[in-house]
Amino acid sequence: MLVATVEFGRTLYVKNQLSFLADQATRSVLINPAITTVALETALKDDFHAGNPADLTITVNADTVDGNTFKVLNISDPMTLFIPILTSKALQLDVTRRVPTG
Repeated sequence: MLVATVEFGRTLYVKNQLSFLADQATRSVLINPAITTVALETALKDDFHAGNPADLTITVNADTVDGNTFKVLNISDPMTLFIPILTSKALQLDVTRRVPTG
């Protein structure tokens, strides 16, 4: 039971870190709509401390809704659990933000 409690707390910590990165990316896009995906990805991976930054998947897509353009940011991280029974399974933690660009 104790291990499950620790895993739950660790999962919340990683999810919170991903949310922070998504908010940081949103601010970067709002300040500089011309920021490149590579620059954004590099900055976010440098600031990720809750796991292996190389495992992060960051995608930026364009979206148009009712004539308004958006950048859709998706950040995901495969989190491997420490629970011995579940070590073969990874949780996919995702955070998405849609940022208006025009």
